[in-house]
Amino acid sequence: MEREKKLALDLLRIRRDGFPSPLVSILGKRKVHLLRYAVIGGLIFMLTANWNDNELRGFLLLGLGIVIGGTMKEMAFLKKIGDTWPFTEKVTDWTTVSKLAGEQDGAGQPDNHPEKS
Repeated sequence: MEREKKLALDLLRIRRDGFPSPLVSILGKRKVHLLRYAVIGGLIFMLTANWNDNELRGFLLLGLGIVIGGTMKEMAFLKKIGDTWPFTEKVTDWTTVSKLAGEQDGAGQPDNHPEKS
């Protein structure tokens, strides 16, 4: 249930602020991105330190390609989600999303929408 509340709050934030560009999402300072940058940095360092070892160079280039390819795939995925956001916004039941998000903020109190009489 806690996960649903967090997702509902994130969805309301995206509706309010607009869908972020893929570049902003990828370059964010989240833990998974910091790990990705550390892996890329480590691979580049090891690649430059062991450039003369052909076998190790091949493995390091393969690893670097996999990490960069995964990043590019994630950017393409986020761009595609951003392109379909207007449709998602039209078909989403925002009353239900507000109720899910309002439960966390108000701890059982009604959300900030006027009640129907």
